[in-house]
Amino acid sequence: MSRDIYKQIADIKNDTKIVTPTTERELAEIYRIANIMTNKNDFNLILDLGTYMGFSALMLGMGLLDNEAKGEVITVDNYGIGIEYSHITDVFNKYQLPIRQLNEDVIKYIQNLSNNSIDIAFVDTAHNYNHVYNLLKLLLPKMKKFRSVLMIHDYYWGEIGVVKAINRILKDSTYYFQGYGNFDYLWWGVISNA
Repeated sequence: MSRDIYKQIADIKNDTKIVTPTTERELAEIYRIANIMTNKNDFNLILDLGTYMGFSALMLGMGLLDNEAKGEVITVDNYGIGIEYSHITDVFNKYQLPIRQLNEDVIKYIQNLSNNSIDIAFVDTAHNYNHVYNLLKLLLPKMKKFRSVLMIHDYYWGEIGVVKAINRILKDSTYYFQGYGNFDYLWWGVISNA
């Protein structure tokens, strides 16, 4: 299925009244990555860590669905910042996307995942260096060793901790990123092997 993703983004914003700091270009890229990087022959596990208002999870779910791939988007956030949790659930249900919402601590959730199990991870949690670096050290072994995608939001936003953590991971990690880049505030990398 092909959709005009920019029109879809505008329609969702108008329909749901979700306000997001994520740019339309970033949302379109999140959709595109989920659409082209999911595998139609296997179950795809996609994580949205630090869900906030849920727009990135919507894009991940639409990308998965439009690729006619099997799988699930799992959103993980502790929703401790006054977000209307039930509104986000209503939005996910309205679009009938394969999204499951978990209200729990991101670090604890990642610790319980099996190694080599995640196809795509979108990270938008705290932005300080120690948090991002430790989260990535914990998350990387959980990513599939071939052709999985790591996306991190708020690169070059506010604190420089996100940039420093990513640069250290790229330098010190045993993970090889076949390609990586950034635009606006979104960083992405494709893991080729470990």
